[in-house]
Amino acid sequence: MPLLIVGAGFVILLILIGKFKLHAFLALLITSFAVGLLSHMNLLDILDSIIKGVGDTMGKVLLILAFGAVIVAIFTLGLRKGNSMDKVMATASSSIGAVSMIVLIIAAGGGFSQVLKDSNVIRTFVPSQIHST
Repeated sequence: MPLLIVGAGFVILLILIGKFKLHAFLALLITSFAVGLLSHMNLLDILDSIIKGVGDTMGKVLLILAFGAVIVAIFTLGLRKGNSMDKVMATASSSIGAVSMIVLIIAAGGGFSQVLKDSNVIRTFVPSQIHST
């Protein structure tokens, strides 16, 4: 049964992204809910799992490091090289948008992973020594 649940989850994910052209972040969140429901998890437990997975993946340290890197890059690669603030901000804006989407997709993957762990579906595929922590 767990193999069918994971298979159904990936089929749902592929359909949402491929056929309906849904953003990967939203598709992963919807798939996480679907896998949780197929595993007979309570709706609040599914939501808690997704929030925990997303939060653990993103973390506060990631945000601090990302903002620090942007500030250092603006100074060293932009202003110090003689570029105008407008040019530096235009470059940073286009770059930050793409990076933030990648971070959101990775975070949603963390939520999906947490749902698999909390629903015990993952125990079928991974030896207990690995996910006991």
